[in-house]
Amino acid sequence: MNSMKTLGMTLVFVASSLVNVLAGNVESKFAYNVEKNGEQVTSQTVYHVEEGKYLKQHLKYEFHYDAANRLTQKEAWKWNVDAQAYERYYCLNYHYADDEVTMEYALWNEKTHAFDAAKEKAVYQLEAGNVNYFAFEWNQHLQDWNLMVSHDTWAAQEVQLLAEK
Repeated sequence: MNSMKTLGMTLVFVASSLVNVLAGNVESKFAYNVEKNGEQVTSQTVYHVEEGKYLKQHLKYEFHYDAANRLTQKEAWKWNVDAQAYERYYCLNYHYADDEVTMEYALWNEKTHAFDAAKEKAVYQLEAGNVNYFAFEWNQHLQDWNLMVSHDTWAAQEVQLLAEK
């Protein structure tokens, strides 16, 4: 069970880092304020750094955990300049099974004042020390998930080993 907690937290931090790198945020364009309850991060406020010294509200995240201290939900809020307040933006829900973590993405719906049903999800499977990744998108017409991307690290490792021979 400890490996699932580690896998879940590792995936969260890897995904966050990858998003920052892909968005060009390698430099210190953002400043972070983290609130913790013991070792658990309960919230994180992200400020955009302007002119290298001014902080402008940007995003806020709230984190929720289960009894096993695994991340179950990450809710994102975006800053509304006109209202001078944070507004709900999206939510990531994490579900755990044997050697598998599913992460579902849902947007906030202003009309219903609730999160919509998940339209995208990612599944991470831990198999023999390797992580396999699958990305799905909801197909409204078929009422089923369409596989959009899959990445099998075990197969990639085998190809690399064969190339080295």
